[in-house]
Amino acid sequence: MIYLLLFALISFSFYFLIPGIGAFLVRKNWRRFRSQMLESTHWPFFRYGYTSSEKEGYLGNFRFLGTLEAIQGDDTIWIRGAATSVSAQMRGGSVYLLPSYASQRAENERERNAETLPEESPTRIGWEKVYTLNQGAKIFLAGPVYLKKGTVRFMNERQRPLTVVLYEGDERTMLRRAIWGGRQKNEYWNQFTPGSVAAGSFLLLILSYILLRSPFLRSEALIGLVLSLLPAVIFLPPGVLFFFLYRRFWKRARLFRRERDLLRLPLRYFSEDSTVHKDQLESERDCSAPLPEGGRYVASRAEKRELEELIQSERVKIRGSTLVQEEGQHYVVFLPRGEPEKASPGSSYSPSETAEQHGIGGEHVPPPLDPMVERIAIPTEPAGLADACARRAKWNELASAAFLIIDLAVNIPLILFGLSRLIW
Repeated sequence: MIYLLLFALISFSFYFLIPGIGAFLVRKNWRRFRSQMLESTHWPFFRYGYTSSEKEGYLGNFRFLGTLEAIQGDDTIWIRGAATSVSAQMRGGSVYLLPSYASQRAENERERNAETLPEESPTRIGWEKVYTLNQGAKIFLAGPVYLKKGTVRFMNERQRPLTVVLYEGDERTMLRRAIWGGRQKNEYWNQFTPGSVAAGSFLLLILSYILLRSPFLRSEALIGLVLSLLPAVIFLPPGVLFFFLYRRFWKRARLFRRERDLLRLPLRYFSEDSTVHKDQLESERDCSAPLPEGGRYVASRAEKRELEELIQSERVKIRGSTLVQEEGQHYVVFLPRGEPEKASPGSSYSPSETAEQHGIGGEHVPPPLDPMVERIAIPTEPAGLADACARRAKWNELASAAFLIIDLAVNIPLILFGLSRLIW
């Protein structure tokens, strides 16, 4: 009995506990990355005027969009914006490399996220492992800014880490790509899993071999052998059919979690007590929230006919969901309204669009100077749709776990029977 308990302890520790700790850390790190990206959208862009401020020391949290200008020493990079340059102290920090963005047909009409957004996760590299960066690479910075002797520097701090993202393509898609891809494909398979599984399997195999020398412990040795082969058992027929179902449902769960994050993306400007709900939109017509660069972010209910006009004149995209099979009769449209703060000559970014005015319903809706402000239309109520995606993700995760257990339940008796015929 003591050997069975020992086998169970080894199997649990090396097959589940250690990889599970790694999975928790991986999910925590990616969740932190996504939350840092979302939090940074509430900060203003750093502008040239701050360099002439009489105040020195900590200026606050800011964003900055630019291109890599130079690397100074071992831990400092210089980034050039539209009319000013800033430095960033990178010691102890990390750099995220966004995967290339797939081309999208009908970009101005509809987002087909599962087809056009990259499947790969961003690559996270510790600064100490970064040996070279291409000059002119596009960089997004977000974090605490300090001014000392007229020099502006983004600082990486332990309590307030600096977010550094290298990307290609349009800056207006950067946030969406980061939120969509900012998660592990399978958290269980992390940096701890290969070594832990291999060590556990080898240890169980050695112990089983020792027990096989005693004719009275062959039953225990047989169980130990089966457990040592457990990592390979899931890939053997006939149970491997359930393994493919496990992968399918896990992939669907990941898709729903990503859709949930994208559906909640335009809601980040609205506080908890002013969440955009269908009933609220029906009674008040629209609700709004202030934007960090000036103006307001308005969520309004739009009928199908109104939406077509918005698509033609305002280039509003439709953000769909796997849960919405048919387009509804109404949408929630998120647009910046009012006159946002004009970009100063020293702005750290240059808008991809010109600030042409378009009249809609008697109001002027200029293209946002902030490229991270989305102009999106979502069918039905976005918060409820996001919650539905979260529930669907949970059910698919449970289904994938169930199919993996069925896989083992089918294959383990067959392996047990085959090994017993060899030993006895």
